[in-house]
Amino acid sequence: MIEAMDNLYFLENNIEGFEDVFSPARLEKPLTVAEPGKPKPSDKHPRVRHRKQVRAVAKDIWDKHPDKTVPDMVWHDEISKVSQRADGSNYSEKTVKSWIRDLNPNPPLKGRPAKKKDE
Repeated sequence: MIEAMDNLYFLENNIEGFEDVFSPARLEKPLTVAEPGKPKPSDKHPRVRHRKQVRAVAKDIWDKHPDKTVPDMVWHDEISKVSQRADGSNYSEKTVKSWIRDLNPNPPLKGRPAKKKDE
């Protein structure tokens, strides 16, 4: 409740009715922490669900075809079906790449090739 009132301004003599909100007992309550077994509220957000589904499908495809690259996976039919928003549009290529990049069984080589030494 207090977070929602961050941008409100009151005159000193015009705070009647808000005594219970700003009472010391209410302000001193500890923050609640989610229990380990319970899902977080954000897990119900469609974007989080879509990300988990895309990652599961990508893992299955990479188990069967480990030679596929990340760009190939982004445009794969199964991933395209799962990576749809509620309005029917697809998430961007960049978004899907960021979701599945770490699952790639053959990560790309980074850096410049070593120089050949003259013999």
